[in-house]
Amino acid sequence: MRRSLTMAAVMAATLLSATAPASASGNVPNCPAGNWCAYDTPYSVIRKSEGNWSGAQSFRYLVNNGNRDPGQDHIQVVWYTGSTRHSTCLHYYYDGSKENFSLDDEVPNGGGWVQSVTWRGEC
Repeated sequence: MRRSLTMAAVMAATLLSATAPASASGNVPNCPAGNWCAYDTPYSVIRKSEGNWSGAQSFRYLVNNGNRDPGQDHIQVVWYTGSTRHSTCLHYYYDGSKENFSLDDEVPNGGGWVQSVTWRGEC
């Protein structure tokens, strides 16, 4: 009886650990899990949100620190350089991925700004 109870407990623990959703958020400075964050410098957050956003914001870096949630854990970033529209899909950040969007890489001399950030499914 004791052996079967132990076996049942081990099987239940295995099942629970296999089906429990894992948090995918990485250790992102000043950006809580479940948010996307825009930075002026690597540690200076100028905008963070758990939801969609639209407006006009210049930034240097943007990180999707959302939690793993298939079907809605990516963000679509619409941004401009002058009057040219660009669109980038960004996967959620997780330890080891180091995924982020750097406007400095895209527009080395500045002049870029974000129009919207929208949560979405796979890219």
